[in-house]
Formats: sequence, C-alpha cells, structure tokens
Amino acid sequence: MSVNFNIKNCEPGSSTRIIDAISRLYPKTRILPMSLKTLNSKPFIPIKNYEKEQLEHSELSIPDGFILILDETQLSAGKLTEIGTANLG
Repeated sequence: MSVNFNIKNCEPGSSTRIIDAISRLYPKTRILPMSLKTLNSKPFIPIKNYEKEQLEHSELSIPDGFILILDETQLSAGKLTEIGTANLG
C-alpha cells in the first residue's frame, strides 16, 4: 500500500510538528530529511560490496510495514554531487 501526503506553504517548524505527530501515531516511521547534505552523502539505493560479498543497505532500505517520510522542507539552493544527482534520478 502506498500513501502520498504533501503539505505545501506551511509555516517554518510546522512540518516538524506534523512529522512528530505521525511518528507518535505510527512508531514504525523512518524520516529522511531531504537536505543537500543528506542527498550528497551516500547512495539511496543498495550497493554491492564485492570485497565482503554483501549488499550494503541504503537510506531507502526500510523493513516492510514502515512509513517513509521524505522531509523536503530542509531543501536549499546548492550544488548536488554525483551521488546527489543519482539519488534524485
């Protein structure tokens, strides 16, 4: 099941209160702040580590039954790295 919930033109800080309320109602929540730092830091998709022969989990690797909240209120102008561009593509 997929549910999309968008909030636009909210006052600063109100997204934090909404996210906090959702997290209290449904504890199986994963919050991913969509900031330049988060986007550029590491891949959002799993990557195979050939030295260890293991799949390294990513930011979007969440267990079944969890809610994923992408907090876009932290986006700002700036430059995306190669990783950041891939995360949006």
